[in-house]
Amino acid sequence: MAEIGRRSLTAEGDQQAYKLLARRISPLLSVLHGPFKGLIYPNETAWGSTLIPKLVGSYEKEIHPWIDQISNLNYDAIIDIGAAEGYYAVGLALRFPTAKIIAFEVEPFARERLAAMAALNGVAERIEIRGLCDAQALMDLDLDGRCLIVCDAEGHEQEIFDAEVVRKLENHDLIIEFHDFVHFGVSRRLAALFHETHVFSETVALEDLQKALHFDYSELNGLTIAERRRAVAEYRPAGMSWGLFASRRAIDDHGAVD
Repeated sequence: MAEIGRRSLTAEGDQQAYKLLARRISPLLSVLHGPFKGLIYPNETAWGSTLIPKLVGSYEKEIHPWIDQISNLNYDAIIDIGAAEGYYAVGLALRFPTAKIIAFEVEPFARERLAAMAALNGVAERIEIRGLCDAQALMDLDLDGRCLIVCDAEGHEQEIFDAEVVRKLENHDLIIEFHDFVHFGVSRRLAALFHETHVFSETVALEDLQKALHFDYSELNGLTIAERRRAVAEYRPAGMSWGLFASRRAIDDHGAVD
């Protein structure tokens, strides 16, 4: 999921050192662990986020249990809002091989990176890439069966999910990244808005130091302390959280997100 406020690797030497570290950890630029293990990056580029945690497989590890839990659900479509270079869109296409993917991303360069990653991983024919996603864009979607919506809208979740959209999505599951530092209380507002139609769970992001201390991946062995911290750092601008919204109606009809 793309993120505002991440640390910028502006100096040319800093960028080069980061790319070299990425290649040391994953020479083939493939994801080494986690729910998207095996996904391959076309180059050392991640849009609006840090690359190495994605290659390690530690990126947003806090929500990996949710992805594992929903992996047995036969989603007809997956909507990725804020798709960036395609980590989730392509990763979920690999994880759910029969689902159609609609990926919304406003930045043209990121859409190009997404298309390249989809082609490299053999899922381009199942991913439809679109631009801006707003409330009307969701209302215009024809969502049959059971769908999953994954949203990292850089704070725009405040405007995207209104009461009308929530009613449209009552049969579908959502994972939303909350940006309370952009719109204070948006997590609480959305939890209340979805309350009648969805079962809500929340998980909180770990600090980067805690990740360096506790994440145990063999590829990090032998790195210096500074390299280890850099390898798992996501440089989030504030404490953040995610919400899982499981459709109450879908649970009744098809089974729970356990």
